[in-house]
Amino acid sequence: MSERAYPNPFATKSTPRYNAPMSEGFPSEADTILTGIEAARRAVEGTPELQQRITGREAREAHVRAALRPETFRDGNTTPEWAAERIIDVGLPVDRIKAITLERNKKGRETVLGSWGIGEKNKGVYSVYELLQRQIPEKQLGTIAHESGHANSPFRNENAFLFGSEEARAEAARFAEAAAQQTIDSQRFLNNYHKDLYARMIAGDITRATFNEETWAITTELALTNRKHLQQVQEAQHASIDRRMKSKLVAEDYKKVTLISGANVAGVDKALIALLDGVEDLDGLVAHVDGLKAKFYPQTSLAMAA
Repeated sequence: MSERAYPNPFATKSTPRYNAPMSEGFPSEADTILTGIEAARRAVEGTPELQQRITGREAREAHVRAALRPETFRDGNTTPEWAAERIIDVGLPVDRIKAITLERNKKGRETVLGSWGIGEKNKGVYSVYELLQRQIPEKQLGTIAHESGHANSPFRNENAFLFGSEEARAEAARFAEAAAQQTIDSQRFLNNYHKDLYARMIAGDITRATFNEETWAITTELALTNRKHLQQVQEAQHASIDRRMKSKLVAEDYKKVTLISGANVAGVDKALIALLDGVEDLDGLVAHVDGLKAKFYPQTSLAMAA
């Protein structure tokens, strides 16, 4: 069974951050997501006619509620309604969700907050963990956005219809690959989880494809929950690249990657506008994010996540 397991980034150094064994926490080489080259090759061979995705709040809500597995929520503080509300309100497509479950933080998974199933037996299983409801609201919503990012991965050809076209899916995949490379070149990471993933990649514990996929999920999470932080990371990455260009550590014609929109739509925002139901432009995206904050964040936290 393979899944994308998202640990608690606030775990102390004495608490294991990555508790799942490799066969469960991350896919094997056989399960890895398509790289850009492989995706391009398959696209040339032929792309099937795009199916229609589920749109409209009523239809999306019906799909999510049908996917709930209430029996897994027994004896937990997290209710099926609590999970469903956040998955629906984050706004990303729900088409790939086959089941929504509550998992216990058992031994070996003490710090996991959420996971998205990608294995043969658990593909499409969206799991939240008991620990999640004990997190601050920003981290709760961030985890939901993160796992929803995995559910709508641009690294899977079959997800083209979620982006509206094969071209939009491929562009989103290229963005994530480039953002991952800029992170490596600048050594400025999206968050502590991203930094730890890089260390695991260098150690040979995960593949570059997994690092690219997680870069996608983390940029999705931050763009929907903490745009200010993503902007700060972008500035730090660009400043680091500028210094490295002067020192000739990277090419003088290095093309810096935009992570988040400025005056024009760019970075992960372009993909999110394509994915989010009812969002058609940057103003709509910002309004959507503001709506999530107003609904789920305590007023004292709004300034931090502005």
